[in-house]
Amino acid sequence: MRKRLFFFLLPALLLILPTAAADSGERVYDDASLFTVEEAQQLREQIARVRESTGLDFAVVTTNDAGGHTAKYYADEFYDSHGFGTGEQNSGAVLLIDMDNREAYISTDGYAIGLYEDHIEDMLDDIFEYLPDGYYYESAAAFLDSAERYALGGVRGADGFTERYDPVTDTMVVFHGYQPVEILIAVIVPLAAAGAVFLAVYLVYNRKEKTVPYPFRQQSRLQLTRSDDQFINRTLVTRHIDTSSHSGGSSSGGGRSGGGGGHGGGGRSF
Repeated sequence: MRKRLFFFLLPALLLILPTAAADSGERVYDDASLFTVEEAQQLREQIARVRESTGLDFAVVTTNDAGGHTAKYYADEFYDSHGFGTGEQNSGAVLLIDMDNREAYISTDGYAIGLYEDHIEDMLDDIFEYLPDGYYYESAAAFLDSAERYALGGVRGADGFTERYDPVTDTMVVFHGYQPVEILIAVIVPLAAAGAVFLAVYLVYNRKEKTVPYPFRQQSRLQLTRSDDQFINRTLVTRHIDTSSHSGGSSSGGGRSGGGGGHGGGGRSF
């Protein structure tokens, strides 16, 4: 009976095991040994906080050997092979510090592509405040800080509203990220301005001084003069425009990707 049960469950186990092995839960892969033990642990804790605040997935990877591949290829393949990402779109980002190609590369996937596509250079600027001088931990921490900042800031959608990733619905949703201080300022400033105007008007019209009456009857005389416009001449010129060989121009543009069609991102050499 036990043997039959084992053979019945074996196919299900074979389907489950590869998926579980794809994502081990590890998010710091320091193959180039750039971090101390304490620094790697601090990065893991920071990643956990950023994942919770944004709903996106993040990882930091270092390598001394890219296997003859570009930093982009290595980062994209590492992301896919290790099962990073949240939701059906596998949304998230990974920072690769490639000591082989001497390049830092940010690979994004899913909804993170649209969130970060306009901020990749800014994120690299934050990273490169430290990376060229060999401050590798600070570089990775700066990446996570900027990734959280831009994710929570959202992205402006086609309708003009700001959208942010919602891990519950696994979609981009419109949000109004007003802080309590901002709300307080928005209420106090208009009230203070209105109060200042009211006080100024009140003081002006509440003066005890005697005013001199204005002689409006004497100063309100009206004198009309006649004015004529004369039409002199008009010339009309017409010409035929041949549209048989007219050809229009072309334009192209890009939109935000929702995943499922490759990775986004960018890199910079050091």
